[in-house]
Amino acid sequence: MGRFGNSEIDATMASINPSWNAPRHNGVKEIVSGKLIKPKNEMEKKLENLTKQEWDTLFPVELVSHNPMWKNIYEKEERKIIEKLGSETIIRIEHFGSTSIPGIRAKPYIDIIIEIPKDRLFDEEIINGLF
Repeated sequence: MGRFGNSEIDATMASINPSWNAPRHNGVKEIVSGKLIKPKNEMEKKLENLTKQEWDTLFPVELVSHNPMWKNIYEKEERKIIEKLGSETIIRIEHFGSTSIPGIRAKPYIDIIIEIPKDRLFDEEIINGLF
């Protein structure tokens, strides 16, 4: 399973970033309750005790050249969100973050912000409608 658990999004992201579904944590199997779970032959260490070098090794920040397809990916996701929630529910929806700025290096993630009416912030219909 990819990072999003959505094969269509993961396939799209993998097509523009071949390392998208690659293991991200250099041998770390998973993170549970703030602890790194490593293979048996390695010591276990709490996240708060990691040095900067260990943190950077385990969780590297990947910056890539701007990809003009990011705008298209956002627009496709925006249409899906509007279809699922209805335009009357959404006050504003925007592509923000580094992938929204042409010409700069960015982490290859599409950031989307959705503004809805305050009285619907924890509305189960909206929450369930996105999945």
